Amino acid sequence: NLGDRLILDDVELEVAPRPEPLPMPEGIAISQDSIFGFSSHMIHTDFFYGPEKFEPYWSLEYILPHVVGGRFGVMREPLYQGFFTVGNNRDEETVRQNRGKVQHFLKLYSDAGIRVLLCPMFSRAGRPGFEDFFQWLGTLPGKYSCIYGFEMGNEPHLRHFGGWRAKEYAFAVSEGSRIIRDTAPDAKVFVGSISHLWWGPAVSFLQNGLKSGLLDVADGISAHPYRSKSAPESGAMHCEEDDPNGLETELKDFWTLVQGYNDTGKPLELHLTEFGYSTGKGEGQLAPNQSTGIENVDRQADYLSRMMLILLDVRLRGVPIHGAYWYDLKADRNDPIHMEANFGVIDY
Repeated sequence: NLGDRLILDDVELEVAPRPEPLPMPEGIAISQDSIFGFSSHMIHTDFFYGPEKFEPYWSLEYILPHVVGGRFGVMREPLYQGFFTVGNNRDEETVRQNRGKVQHFLKLYSDAGIRVLLCPMFSRAGRPGFEDFFQWLGTLPGKYSCIYGFEMGNEPHLRHFGGWRAKEYAFAVSEGSRIIRDTAPDAKVFVGSISHLWWGPAVSFLQNGLKSGLLDVADGISAHPYRSKSAPESGAMHCEEDDPNGLETELKDFWTLVQGYNDTGKPLELHLTEFGYSTGKGEGQLAPNQSTGIENVDRQADYLSRMMLILLDVRLRGVPIHGAYWYDLKADRNDPIHMEANFGVIDY
């Protein structure tokens, strides 16, 4: 390896230079009424994981010009507890640097006028780092105007995201919310983050959580209405796949279910924090369960635009959708086969 050149079996190859971020568009005011945006991964970079796992292209310097240029108003950003608390080979200086990088990104979001739903991924309540993590999170809303609220966890009922039981999830959410609100009393909290609107185990998890008091601390519910490879209008697990009003009916019925547990009648918001289509061909960790792939990026773009129209219509008809976050903004790598790598609408 000779810097910009690579010698491989006596053949000299030229290494392509890393692309520079696009310039930030000027003169664009982001509507504060926009409900459309993306599920993002600002910490999936070499800064946090090292260059052997990730490149820098999820960092805000690269993705924010696309978000602003598209006039998208909301973004969802997961934060993993282990990166921001001491332990697991992370010392105080590393934690300080990691927190500083996130706070730098939040300032960029704030300066751009984009609202951010932070999605903390956390340990069981009472375990090392839990309280420190939420104490830090509680300091952020007062510093960064971009923060819209906190979505508590991601698909917590699934094994690869913790395999939570509903009662322990409800308890951890209650404790985490209390700690955040000790410093940020007006912080909004959203619960559930289930992997589908109508997949049986996910719905049972949410119902048991609601019975365990989730709505006592929640300002709303989040869910992930994936359609597999079916058209956006179609049903999935609740309505028939060939039902042209399937998604609309599923959203209305889902909200009726949630409101059945809302004994106080408090106003609640619905955030659809993941939905999307992969153009991958069926390999990878989540294939084929989450999606089986669609034909090409033209179909992906068509489905995205149709999905946005459906969600806007359902909102106008009374379901309080306050955020719709396409999963995800950027294709994770240049691999046409891998399912998880091909949900994005831009490519680096």
